[in-house]
Amino acid sequence: MELVERHIIKPNHRFYREADRLSLLCKNIYNSANYIYRQNFFARQQTNALAVYHALKTSHDYKSLPAKVAQSTLGLMIKAWTSYYLGARNYQEDTTKFKAAPKIPHYKGSRERTREEGRYVVVFNCQAVSKKALKKGYYRSSGTNIWLPSKVISLLEIRIVPKVGCYVVEVFSEKLEQPLQINQRVAAIGLGLNNLATLTYNVPGLVPTIYEGQGVKSRNQYCNQVSSALKSLLPVAQKNRKKVAQLWHKRNCKVDYYLYTTSSAIIKGLVNHQMGLLAIGGNDDFKDGINTGKVNNQNFPCIPHCRFVQML
Repeated sequence: MELVERHIIKPNHRFYREADRLSLLCKNIYNSANYIYRQNFFARQQTNALAVYHALKTSHDYKSLPAKVAQSTLGLMIKAWTSYYLGARNYQEDTTKFKAAPKIPHYKGSRERTREEGRYVVVFNCQAVSKKALKKGYYRSSGTNIWLPSKVISLLEIRIVPKVGCYVVEVFSEKLEQPLQINQRVAAIGLGLNNLATLTYNVPGLVPTIYEGQGVKSRNQYCNQVSSALKSLLPVAQKNRKKVAQLWHKRNCKVDYYLYTTSSAIIKGLVNHQMGLLAIGGNDDFKDGINTGKVNNQNFPCIPHCRFVQML
């Protein structure tokens, strides 16, 4: 089982500039590699990953990054194109599995600003992190000045993920799973809006449990109202502003915290009741094209139920 420890680096953080520099360099390498792949794709030629590496290893962006980070970025580029070819093959076999035809990977950043504002994820594998620092209670990635406290001992990798208005440092670790006890005790969950999760059991005497969703609903409604008011003050050509980005970042953090605590409480309760199976009710694409009124359309589709299910 993989566990993730998250650290949020805001613009006033001491390591924000370093994280932004690394993310910018990874974006440049990603776009350079993607250019070679795209040109060969349009020319109907097969791209050799080793040839792409030799073409970019002498570039300024590649040399400015630790070698393992630059290689990880090229590896992510290979995964993106491999996923495209796999999706295109499956699309030709059965189009009903897709909503639209798969598209080739695009460049990071907008064309109007010549890709300058684009950023990409920075990946440090376990070999690019100081093991001595981990034993002292913090991690330090090689070739950078970033160090943060951590409780992780067995490290898999570290990612610096660019978000709107901040960077999120994700520390991945691995934990051994305990063997499950298979029995006939079953719990079922129904997802909703006012009641985020409603649990019922097939065990006589166990009272159903309700976890309210008013906290997520009210926070989402507040963000919709404030965001609409702020966007109405923008010029016609401008689509976003810094205050709107900060508003939604706070909203996402609070929603994530609520979902994490709720899912943790549900799992602890199931373990205490010795449940052997958890069934979750849901339908594929049950929010697409929904029309339940103006108010509900603003609340229900914005609640991340699929992510809540993944947490469980």
